[in-house]
Amino acid sequence: LDFLAQKVNYSRCYFSSIFKKCMGMSVWDYICIKRIEEALTLIKTTDKNIADIAWLCGFNNTVNFNKLFKKYTNVTPSYFRK
Repeated sequence: LDFLAQKVNYSRCYFSSIFKKCMGMSVWDYICIKRIEEALTLIKTTDKNIADIAWLCGFNNTVNFNKLFKKYTNVTPSYFRK
């Protein structure tokens, strides 16, 4: 968030509010959605294991990855791969 706000010369708080007003979601939600979209692509197109995909998509651990993946897709990464 700090990096993005700095790039457009806004404060962190102002950038967050403008982003949410324009995009209809928080910066964090947007980033999570983009990470999950990338994970979906990797699961469909590679044979990498789920832990590696989580790491490649910016998640620190598989617990958080699995939780967010299920939140946005309603299935687990392993189930999606089947």
